[in-house]
Amino acid sequence: MGTSVFLELTHDIKNDKFKTNTSVKEELLDDFLADFARRQMGAGEDTSTPNKQDVYHIRITLDLSDDTFFVKSDTGNKSLTCGIVMHYAGTRKPG
Repeated sequence: MGTSVFLELTHDIKNDKFKTNTSVKEELLDDFLADFARRQMGAGEDTSTPNKQDVYHIRITLDLSDDTFFVKSDTGNKSLTCGIVMHYAGTRKPG
């Protein structure tokens, strides 16, 4: 993998709180999130049974050399992962 950027999300479902760590520039984060969500939705439905837990951890890495996303999560389901990322995108306060 060449040069990359990442976003780590921890989502506390019960309290609907997010903790983040990222190397993505603030002014580019909305585009990063939207591009990730578009690609995930285009991949089709995931029928895997989601893990049920109070806190989820997601790490999204974007390889800038070929614009490929890599995702590690403990959700057990790509659709749940995408939903959490989209929820974060809709609730975050830029700046």
